[in-house]
Amino acid sequence: MLSLNEVRQWTGVTPFQWLLHSIGTLIASILLALKLSLLPRISYILVFTPCFIATSFDFYFIFVVIVRGLMTDKEQTRLPGLISVFGTARVAMLSFFQFLFYHKITF
Repeated sequence: MLSLNEVRQWTGVTPFQWLLHSIGTLIASILLALKLSLLPRISYILVFTPCFIATSFDFYFIFVVIVRGLMTDKEQTRLPGLISVFGTARVAMLSFFQFLFYHKITF
């Protein structure tokens, strides 16, 4: 079994980001269950809104880390910049997947 520290080192995903996406997925799952069983008039954009909000908070978190890294480490900006680029690419791919998934379900 992997420890949380090992997962963070290998993937670059912090526990705060795991928490954000877990809460967003949990709320979206509850809304999807409500849509399919009790409230069929709820649109799918409302169902996927918690996932989009979690991704937006993740982008903001990465942006804050980039700015903080650039302000504190003026000499060593290469490593924090590279880590932030990978984090931004990961979140961009995740948001693109969420958009395509939403588009596939609605049409």
